[in-house]
Amino acid sequence: MPPHSETPLTALSGVRKEALIGLLVVVLSAVYLLPFVARGWISHDEGMLGQVAVRVLQGQRPHVDFEDPYTGGLAMAYAALFGWFGVELLYIRWLLFAGAVVATAVMFRLFRRSVGPWGAAAAAGLGVLWSFPNYFAGLPSWWLLVASLICGWAMVRYLESAQLRFLCLSGISATLAITVKQTGIFLLVAVAMVAVFSADVLTANRRMNRAVRLGCAGLGAAVAFVVFRRGASLAEIVYLLVPLSACILTLATDYERGPQSRLSLSGVAWATAIASLPLIAFVAPYLLDGHLHDFVYGAFVRPQARLAFARLPMGTVELIVLGVPIIWLMVSRRVWLVLPASATSAALWVTSVGLAIAATRTPAAYHVLWQSTRAAAALLPTYLCWQLRSVKNEDRRNLMYLSACLLAWMSLNQFPYAAPIYFCYVAPLAVFAATVASRADGSLSPALAPWAAGLALFAVLSLNTGYLDSLGIRHRPYRLWTPLELPMAHVEVSPTAATTFRSVTRLVEEHLGTGDLVAVPDCPEVYFLAARYSRTGRLYDFFDGSAERRMTALDEERWRQASVFVINHEPAFSPSLSEELLKTIRNEFQHGARVGQFEVRWRS
Repeated sequence: MPPHSETPLTALSGVRKEALIGLLVVVLSAVYLLPFVARGWISHDEGMLGQVAVRVLQGQRPHVDFEDPYTGGLAMAYAALFGWFGVELLYIRWLLFAGAVVATAVMFRLFRRSVGPWGAAAAAGLGVLWSFPNYFAGLPSWWLLVASLICGWAMVRYLESAQLRFLCLSGISATLAITVKQTGIFLLVAVAMVAVFSADVLTANRRMNRAVRLGCAGLGAAVAFVVFRRGASLAEIVYLLVPLSACILTLATDYERGPQSRLSLSGVAWATAIASLPLIAFVAPYLLDGHLHDFVYGAFVRPQARLAFARLPMGTVELIVLGVPIIWLMVSRRVWLVLPASATSAALWVTSVGLAIAATRTPAAYHVLWQSTRAAAALLPTYLCWQLRSVKNEDRRNLMYLSACLLAWMSLNQFPYAAPIYFCYVAPLAVFAATVASRADGSLSPALAPWAAGLALFAVLSLNTGYLDSLGIRHRPYRLWTPLELPMAHVEVSPTAATTFRSVTRLVEEHLGTGDLVAVPDCPEVYFLAARYSRTGRLYDFFDGSAERRMTALDEERWRQASVFVINHEPAFSPSLSEELLKTIRNEFQHGARVGQFEVRWRS
């Protein structure tokens, strides 16, 4: 056999090894995620997901026949799922499980651009541990993460091959994200900025190239202005606006490179047209039926009420300093010159693993790990954009800018509600940016492995064993093993939640008969579990003002004809009912029982 024939065999062997490593991390991640599929729930989230899907299944349309907090595409997808398999919350979670498996595979391929196969597998595993297990519910933000990862991989393939089909796939992922949740527009802007950054889009003329870059940067600035126009805290400016500004300024000023000519004018037109098809198909029925105004108002205007009722600012801005040592360890080689390499490596392993173990007992260690990771994620886009000045390799530059843009734009999903879980929705993108930043000079930082191992152990021991009310705050394991065992919700919850919702559902079924059910405020889960829905089309009362203000005229006439009235004394967002209104309801519905946070009232 000729000597040159050994090269393809060696390459083939390497490809097979890499494929096996990728398959291994996907299988291990899937096995790890299985126990989380049915674990826990936030009742109003699950009730909202189930109720909108049932309404669509019954022929109703989001924003026309009922309020949908999101764009509406996810309600349609889940309605199709219910139509095929039956109405059951677990089916939504199994679909999310499939999405998580796909996300793991995409993460491996994406991270492989910066690290070796085993490093990519470890990074993908870390991305999984910091994301899906922490709240396994089919909310739109998880699908935005899946779309972002697919979009990132497609952009990498486009940048490597200059094949238009990958740019189209990236655009389609972004427009599908918009149909799922309004903030998918951030992903579309990120795609546009990366495409313009990597290419002389319209012409090889340098002035035109600069004009295109300034125009796209201006678009990004306009979107950022719309997001923050009502104001932001100092922490939100530092954690969210500064990284975004770094990406925008980099695009506006980094125009002195030679022409890339990856895209022609016709290429831009084709990519835009193909990418817009999902959005056109989604909006077309509203336009043809004369309900475009209802869609625009319901999808983009009404949700602005969330800013008043569901805002949770970032923490204190001083915590950003905790991210500086992480970035330094990630990219600096000087630490290895202070002590012998073996001693430095041992110290890093002991510190990172020790902190992860200490976090199970000491709140201070928990806070150091959580806050330093969140802070490092906020600093990474700015660091990457700064490093672009000294990187000459075009492929490396494009990858750095892609990772920075994806992380910076998708981190905006933490505004205006910066609950810790919202960081988990973008954590894999932070891992992507970290792998790229650690290879900015072409070599991998030795500090990356011990710190990643510590973060993985922290996720397994603390993050994944807790739940939303302790996430990012303290180590608090939850025993969420009690089956809810209701006809449309076979999830596993706490014993208290199981008792509460079984009792509420039983009382509603016993006294409802053929009459109406009214449940306020913010009770989508009560309607869903009772196989009913609100005649008003409302899911959360704060969208149209508090339930208190609306219990007049038309509403009062409707609820006076109801058989059962359920009162939520601990609403998620809307204000509680006043004592005066409660007295009126109790006089009308003279029998009742208090079950947990709910009060179930009936006539006889």
